Amino acid sequence: MNETSTVINIIEQYFSLFSVIIAFGTLVLFLFQNRRLKKYDSARLFMEMTQEFRSDLFRDSRIYVKNEFKKKIDSDPKLYKKGINGLDEDDKKHVMKISHYLDNLGFLENKGLVKFDLIYDFLGDSICMYWKMLEPFILEDRERRKQLAYQSNFERLSCKITAFKFNLISSGRWSKNRTSKY
Repeated sequence: MNETSTVINIIEQYFSLFSVIIAFGTLVLFLFQNRRLKKYDSARLFMEMTQEFRSDLFRDSRIYVKNEFKKKIDSDPKLYKKGINGLDEDDKKHVMKISHYLDNLGFLENKGLVKFDLIYDFLGDSICMYWKMLEPFILEDRERRKQLAYQSNFERLSCKITAFKFNLISSGRWSKNRTSKY
C-alpha cells in the first residue's frame, strides 16, 4: 500500500504541475491577445473618427469655419462675447460640429483610447488653429455655463500639440517639410 500511495502522490504532483503550466500558458496567451485587441480597438476607433472628419458634411463645416467664420471674427472682434450658443444658427452649427468633434477626440486621447501620435499625424496643427480661433467663444460659454470643463479636452489636446511641437523645435528635431513620424 505504501508503494501504491507514493506512485499516486507522484502522479498527482505531475498533474498539478501540468495544470499550473497550462494555466500559466493560458494567462500568457490571454494577455497577448488582450494587448493586440486593444491596439486593434484603438485603430478601429480612430478610423471611425477620421471617417467622420473626412465626410462631406464635416468638410463643409471645416471650410466654413476656416474661411467664412474667420472673416466674421476678423470683421467683428467682439463677436466672441456671444459665445458659441449666441451665434446665428449657421455659424453655431458649423462651429459646434468642429469644437465637439475635437473635444471628443481629445477625450478619447486623454483616456488612452486613441494614441496621440495618430491624432497628431492626421490632424496636426489644424487642432491648434481651430482652438486659437474658437477659444474666446468657448471661454465665454464656460463662464456663462459656470462649467470650467466645457470643451476642456479640446483645449488640452491643443496645448499638448503646442508643447509637443515646442519640444521638437527646441531639440532641433523639427522640420516643416518632415517626412518621418516626428
